[in-house]
Amino acid sequence: MRERHSLNQNFRDKWHRWLRRSKKRMRFHIGILYYVLRSGRIPLKTKLLGSLALGYFLSPIDLIPDFIPILGQLDDAIILPLLIALTLRSVPKELVRECARKAIREPVSLSKNWRAGAVILLFWILCIGIIVLSIVHHSRH
Repeated sequence: MRERHSLNQNFRDKWHRWLRRSKKRMRFHIGILYYVLRSGRIPLKTKLLGSLALGYFLSPIDLIPDFIPILGQLDDAIILPLLIALTLRSVPKELVRECARKAIREPVSLSKNWRAGAVILLFWILCIGIIVLSIVHHSRH
């Protein structure tokens, strides 16, 4: 029993270290994405995909809630990097490098951006409203 507890603790320690490193990398890539979106030198499709990634990062609502062990953190560790990678893949490499240098010089603090938070909150309220209206509409027919 004691050996099993030790293995579980070892796994949890490794998991938490991996999460901390991933969060640091993610903040850096979010900074790059932020500056790419602000550059005004990308097509609309790329801007929409990047905005989706940034919105997902800022959103208090996850596809899989964080309180679900491992899976809750994995959605952030898989979905968000995938959205960022897809966005940055369609951006000229020189612009990505330029924005990476800027992200190092001027780290972005998005957690204090109340306007972005308000827009994301309104988006989720709108989505919930559409779902509720659809359910009400379909239940009447």
